[in-house]
Amino acid sequence: MGVSLVAYRGQVLRLVGIVDRFGTYDSFRYPGPDHRRQRVEHRIVRTLCVRNLKLAESREDVTPDHWWFPLRQEWEELALQPGDRVMFSAKIHRRHKGYQPTKPGRPADPNHPPRLDHGPSPNVRNVVVLARNRSHLRYTLPQPGVVQSEASGLAHLAKPHSEAPIKDQSHYIEQLSQRDHHIRTLTAELTALRAEQQQIQGYQRDLEQKDWQLRTLSQELMTLQTEHQLRLQSLDQIRQDVVQQLSQAQDDQQHLIQTV
Repeated sequence: MGVSLVAYRGQVLRLVGIVDRFGTYDSFRYPGPDHRRQRVEHRIVRTLCVRNLKLAESREDVTPDHWWFPLRQEWEELALQPGDRVMFSAKIHRRHKGYQPTKPGRPADPNHPPRLDHGPSPNVRNVVVLARNRSHLRYTLPQPGVVQSEASGLAHLAKPHSEAPIKDQSHYIEQLSQRDHHIRTLTAELTALRAEQQQIQGYQRDLEQKDWQLRTLSQELMTLQTEHQLRLQSLDQIRQDVVQQLSQAQDDQQHLIQTV
């Protein structure tokens, strides 16, 4: 059981594998939504199967261990044969796997039912032949010039793979530097926010203390106002008593005068 490609969804991987076999399937294309009125475009699509898929860097087996690709220019220009060991780059997508009849009414293959699985995209890049299967070449001896030309072509095709780790490393270093700068910026902002939070908390404590002092002074003021009103009432009562006493004294004086 190999490493599942589900974990690499959306990533570009370098894979190695062995060309297993070639095949074809019928493709029926309907230009319009109404299949009965539009002309059906039929074509035969050539394919190839690559088995024993592994990660190029770690040589770990992957699941699924084989995948079918459309036989496009990237594959055709290498004149591949079954048994050739190849390396290529492809993005991992969730794709349909198994036989899918494109013509209405055609039954599916019960041995290979259609299903969704994660595998390489058909848009492969940097395809390189790592080793040829010499069994089908044992009766034909190539000329030295052909071998040199093939070796030069393979070296040119393998160059992106040799330069890719350096570019990836530089890219990763740049990303790490940017993330480190971003983390340091966020740390400084967080420190400033914490300082502002502490300052706000200090202001809040000061406001609570001043509010307590204000409430205390308000209570004292209410007490003084009550005492002041009581004193005013007492003074008013004294004034009324004095006025009453003066009036009584005047009445007594007039009475004495009248008596004399």
